[in-house]
Amino acid sequence: MKERVPFIETPYISIRLTGEGEDSVLAEIRQLYHEYFPTSLFSYFFLNDLNTFLYKSDRNFGWIFAGAALLAVFVACLGLWIVTLFSTLSRLKEVGIRKVLGANKSSLFFVLTKELMLLTVLASIIGIPVSAVLMEGWLETYAFHISLSWWIYAVTFVLLLMIAFLTVFQQVWRIIRLKPMRILKYE
Repeated sequence: MKERVPFIETPYISIRLTGEGEDSVLAEIRQLYHEYFPTSLFSYFFLNDLNTFLYKSDRNFGWIFAGAALLAVFVACLGLWIVTLFSTLSRLKEVGIRKVLGANKSSLFFVLTKELMLLTVLASIIGIPVSAVLMEGWLETYAFHISLSWWIYAVTFVLLLMIAFLTVFQQVWRIIRLKPMRILKYE
């Protein structure tokens, strides 16, 4: 069995290629290697291929995590929609009375969405710092890592509020548009 080059401490010799005539350059390198080290084994790999192999599990984890996160957001929106449905249906009589007394649509919308949006803000105030600590800890495990700036969390907060608002909007707007007579007819 052929062995490594004995006087080179590392098991690798790195050579930078330009990418032109790769096969002919590799054949030249192989020939030169066998001239100087006839008893040593010549094997090669490309650093790009090694990096792709090393970070494949991280990419797969990223795709799985993204899918799970999207599923979690969907389930959370579904839950928020159900809570909005029950909240608006339980306050239907209140909406009818407020409309009879002259409340406009914007004030009714504010009354019906205020507590749901406050719950979303409270959940964000708790969740965003926890996720920031977990993300920083995870990123510290890499040799070269980035630090996440504050604006990423601000954008996340605004995005969460927009998703919650759009989830609640349709249900609340449907109740607000009803005529007061139709609401109070069966009460």
